[in-house]
Amino acid sequence: MKKNIMYGSIFLFVTIVGLTIFFFFYQSTFVKFEEEKIKVVLDNENWSNDSVNVTVEYDGDIKPKKYSFDGGKTWQNENKYVAKKNEKLVIILKDSYGKQSEPIEYRINNIDKELPTIEVDATIYTAINAEFNFDEYYLVNDKESGIKDVIVTGKEDIDVSTLGSYEVTIEVTDYAGNYNATSVIVSVVEKNDPNLLLNQKKEVPVTGITVDKTNVSLVKGTKIKIVPTIKPSNATNKKIKWESVNQNVAKVSSDGVITAVGSGSTTITATTLDGEKKSEINVVVSNVAIEVQSITLDRKNDTLTTDHGKFTLVATIKPETATNQEIKWNSSNLSVASIAGGEVTIHNEGETTITAATSNGKLATYHLIVKDTYIFQERENIRRGEIESYFITIYKNGRDITEQVTLISDPIQVSKDRRGRFEITLKQHDTLKDTLTIMYNSDKHEVKRG
Repeated sequence: MKKNIMYGSIFLFVTIVGLTIFFFFYQSTFVKFEEEKIKVVLDNENWSNDSVNVTVEYDGDIKPKKYSFDGGKTWQNENKYVAKKNEKLVIILKDSYGKQSEPIEYRINNIDKELPTIEVDATIYTAINAEFNFDEYYLVNDKESGIKDVIVTGKEDIDVSTLGSYEVTIEVTDYAGNYNATSVIVSVVEKNDPNLLLNQKKEVPVTGITVDKTNVSLVKGTKIKIVPTIKPSNATNKKIKWESVNQNVAKVSSDGVITAVGSGSTTITATTLDGEKKSEINVVVSNVAIEVQSITLDRKNDTLTTDHGKFTLVATIKPETATNQEIKWNSSNLSVASIAGGEVTIHNEGETTITAATSNGKLATYHLIVKDTYIFQERENIRRGEIESYFITIYKNGRDITEQVTLISDPIQVSKDRRGRFEITLKQHDTLKDTLTIMYNSDKHEVKRG
């Protein structure tokens, strides 16, 4: 009897040890982090102009023990991090056995909680049969992230050939996703109406000037045209004064055409008449052409979100004194991103390769992946085993946009089926996307563009 008890105790002990070893072996060998269950959430209540609180959540069986926000260089116990404006995070999770998740890249863009401003009179008066351009009577501005999109509706209905009033709506979105709107009445009145003295066209001051080339190498007797860009694009006075420090080396015309006169170096200056904003071009003139040896870009690849807007790729040509520094830019997928003069504009999800090519065939490439980072969270209210109601929260690039959506399909029915599809429509002022499709099943949530 005692032997049986002893043997039973030994068997029980061995079984417990074996199960424990198997459990730890299973956890350390088979249970792995699932990338799609790692969620990055920005604290919408604690933004500033230069930082935001970032929280990493993992909706899986593993409990993370360590968090890294710099690709594994440093680790911390907290799943929270204070990120700076434009900081690129490389997030890795580590469990108690030392297993790590795949790196997740997340870029903090345009930390800005201020609404864009709209400067316009409540009523704009114009005389019957007079020339009228509504865009000259309002100003939009955003100090932090800049204006991303302006939608003006109703101005196409204005008929200055008859007396009457028209409502025009101005909608403005900045690069941080902040939205503002206002309505204006445009009134067409008689030419002697005293109200005409109430309105004035908005003078838009020049804030800066840039040029498409800042270093130019020419062979004596050749020419090149410099293309300036005035900021903002709707500035009232865009006139520019061009000057050359040494006209024996290079001359410049009133429309920005540089002519190489003799060997040496000089500086060409473009100055705006409004505000005297300046941009300089360094010019080197030689008697013999100098070939380009190489071209490189300041970025090789990125994974960005659709709200990233625009950014500039900087090309470096060697030697710096190469005669022909013209660069031809190309995007392999214009529906994802286009490029002009090195400025990349993101349009939609997908992948594209951007190529910079010199006149003698030297190449540099940049690979871009664009994603929409939508996070879908659901909460069921179950009573007596039945789903009574269903709540949905949607985050886009860390920002709660639930108030901007309307649900088309029946989420309760989808939940009962344990798989299905939600069709979600965003409000019109969210210019990035009109429709989302959310594929749902009991184990996984995927948010894809419709």
